[in-house]
Amino acid sequence: MFNQTTINSRTWAVDASGVALSDTVTTRWLAESCTRRPADSDEDDRKQFKNGPALQS
Repeated sequence: MFNQTTINSRTWAVDASGVALSDTVTTRWLAESCTRRPADSDEDDRKQFKNGPALQS
């Protein structure tokens, strides 16, 4: 999923909770062609948060 601010039209990748993913993931996802199904690597990408890794419980 993506989030976008209307003020500056910045777009970034987010997880299902809306937490920003890393800039590397955002850049790669925006450059890829959109497919109907998520890529196998997308689940790993969703764990790469902008402010560091997800907390382990």
